[in-house]
Amino acid sequence: MNTLIANKYIISELLGSGSFSSVYKGKHNKTGTMVAIKFETFDVEIRLLQHEVTILKYLYENGVRNIPAVYWYGKYNSNTCLVMSLYDCSLYSYILNKNIITVSSIHSIIYQLIVIFESIHKNYIIHRDIKPQNIMIKNGILYIIDFGFSVFYIDSDRTHIEDICSQNIIGSPKYVSYNIHCGSIPSRRDDLISIGYIFYFMCSKELPWNNIQIDTTVIEEYDDTHILNSKNIMRQKLKEKEYILNKSNTISTKLYNYLKYVYNLEYSETPSYTSINELFNGN
Repeated sequence: MNTLIANKYIISELLGSGSFSSVYKGKHNKTGTMVAIKFETFDVEIRLLQHEVTILKYLYENGVRNIPAVYWYGKYNSNTCLVMSLYDCSLYSYILNKNIITVSSIHSIIYQLIVIFESIHKNYIIHRDIKPQNIMIKNGILYIIDFGFSVFYIDSDRTHIEDICSQNIIGSPKYVSYNIHCGSIPSRRDDLISIGYIFYFMCSKELPWNNIQIDTTVIEEYDDTHILNSKNIMRQKLKEKEYILNKSNTISTKLYNYLKYVYNLEYSETPSYTSINELFNGN
């Protein structure tokens, strides 16, 4: 605490930490501008921060604005540091702290997310880790953070990358698409399906696979990022198209229509973002 980064930014408090990094609140020592400072140690198992900065700069240079501004990136002691925009709260905190979220507010949030991800996808990037904790709010506007897992979905010839079988889950198992549980690698449709799960979560404040119970007497053979992990097998079943559509139809017609559309997208298909957003016209 009170450490000076880049001779400009003073750390004030820890905001959160995860498997790969920690994020602190800080401020510019002269202007008083509040910032977020992400730290990644040199010895972390998977180093993502440099890649995240590259993606953020690329998207910003190409006109995407609902993402963190990069104020400074460099090394401090045994850490790599990113100084970036600070927000009011995450969508996750917003959902949990609101006793009631109006239907119009939910629809407005989903509408904003579709617009943002249309701009990201138009620049050939998929996020791959969409969850309420990675969506931030400031002055009522949504911003997307944590681009460490983001990749281009086209190759050097501007051809859509091929779907290959993968047994590893990238992102949060609670919010990754059903297709990922089935062994596909993520594409644009899967970002949109993750948004559908957020839509469901906002409507119900829980997901059908939130509190999965497994037999703890059985030794788990696979870790929690493997599609054959016991919890992930159960999540896959609860994310199956017929089951999730039946559940969503009892909650919201628009949720049902949204999930029906994104579940029917093919792997490399370009989503019709305009058609999706027409679901929310007039809320």
